[in-house]
Amino acid sequence: MIQNFTRQGMSRQAAAKSAEQQVSALFYHGEQPFVGVAIYFGAGLILLFVLGAFLLTGALRWWLIVATLFALTLSWGKHFFLNDILFDYFPMFNKFRAVSMALGLSHFALVVLAMLGLQKFLHSTDRKKTLHALYSSVGITAGLTLLILIAGSMMNMSGANDEAVGADLARILQADRADVLRADAFRSLGLILAIAAVLWAYLKGKMKMTMTLMITGLLVIGDVWMVDSRIPFPDKYETAKDIDADSVPSQADVSILDDTDPHFRVLDMTSNPFTNAKTSLFHKSLGGYHAAKLMRYQELVETYLINPGQHLDILRMLNTKYIIQPQENRTVSVPLDRPFGNAWFVQELKTVADADQELNEIGTASLRSTAVVQSENIPEGWATSYAVDSFARIKLTRYHPDTLAYQYSTDKEAFVVFSEVYYPPSKGWKLYLNGQPYTDFIKVNYLLRGVHVPAGKDQKLEMIFHPASVYTGQKVALAGSILGLVVLLAGLFQWFRQGQFPDAIILTETQTGDDERPKVRKKKKLMIPGFQKFINR
Repeated sequence: MIQNFTRQGMSRQAAAKSAEQQVSALFYHGEQPFVGVAIYFGAGLILLFVLGAFLLTGALRWWLIVATLFALTLSWGKHFFLNDILFDYFPMFNKFRAVSMALGLSHFALVVLAMLGLQKFLHSTDRKKTLHALYSSVGITAGLTLLILIAGSMMNMSGANDEAVGADLARILQADRADVLRADAFRSLGLILAIAAVLWAYLKGKMKMTMTLMITGLLVIGDVWMVDSRIPFPDKYETAKDIDADSVPSQADVSILDDTDPHFRVLDMTSNPFTNAKTSLFHKSLGGYHAAKLMRYQELVETYLINPGQHLDILRMLNTKYIIQPQENRTVSVPLDRPFGNAWFVQELKTVADADQELNEIGTASLRSTAVVQSENIPEGWATSYAVDSFARIKLTRYHPDTLAYQYSTDKEAFVVFSEVYYPPSKGWKLYLNGQPYTDFIKVNYLLRGVHVPAGKDQKLEMIFHPASVYTGQKVALAGSILGLVVLLAGLFQWFRQGQFPDAIILTETQTGDDERPKVRKKKKLMIPGFQKFINR
């Protein structure tokens, strides 16, 4: 894999990283389309969570248990029947990028109950009940690990991509997956028994509270640390020197940078352009990566840009001027002929009924002269055909993410398409003609912006992003912060005026006989002379 990647023009380090990601992905055998990292709760924390479920009482125990299990079932997505109802009818449930994100809430509630359970255990006065809770917790968590051991020998460890590696390698992978599962089950079982032994020794009076806390804490943290270190392992850390070395422009980059026009896009085909962010170091990239995908653009990518060579007009409408390609042990830049530019005039608006037809139509339409539009998006009074005169011109004169300025000249009314991703004008983008508010642009070609413009010479057209919701929200947030601060200060003033501080104390531990629980006595200390008198006054 490393040799293949380096032949495609990748650096040795980048090739090694990509190969490691692909090999590690082979060990996953579930139904998720891809998995970046393991989400690990910690075997020791789960033991303490179960212990807390036995020892705590009242509403606190139940809401933490319910929150843990509820968020856990959310993370199962389509594998839990109630999730269909939640995702279809409850607000915000369909906004997860990945349902496994719900495990963050589950993990938080689990840790809180685990820590409260440990606190309850250490300060319990009912030795018999506490010992029974410890035995039950160990039995449940150790029993789960034993079930995993059995499952590792009985489960079908085949993966969704096993066919791609061949039958012989697939059999080896399946055996390795089972070995990894069993090894982790043994490690978890050993950790559970070790923590249980420490807690048992404390109950029997053979270990003090401080030592019990330290050893339990080290075992729990060490457990999570060891598993986490498998993901960002030492070889994954990069020095600034390594990053700088990987940031050197290639021969293709250098040749493109010689182009004095800064306003065009580049498609880098030396690797997957939609996971490669390096291109953006030097150019406006057609690809790149972001965890939150633009849905329309992602659909365009999956429909047409997976095979860009077969859909050159799609590249042209996205103002692609250069394509970087691998060639033996180097990269070369290939100019794309006749890109449409940042904006262009079209002769026809081809209407379609819905978004599906719009997406299909742009694959066959002549996009240089035609804009594909849903019929419901065309404002009343706009023409659908335009006679573009030979002297019509439009160019980008200023570029900023929040402000785009164009200058155009045309002897007749015209329709202009902008090579910018459509974003609803109601969300903040406003159009101005010669400094005056103008009609809103509409969505064309499934992804881009378009607008009808009047005839004129050297007309100035500006798009300015000024979302009212953001600026209104800032004012509301500021007012809320000020109000909250005033309420807090008023509350503190009233409390200081009428209330009284309790005496400061420290807790000191005393050890008694083996048949009794360690006891805690209160000892007054740390009181600042005259402070209480000052508060009372």
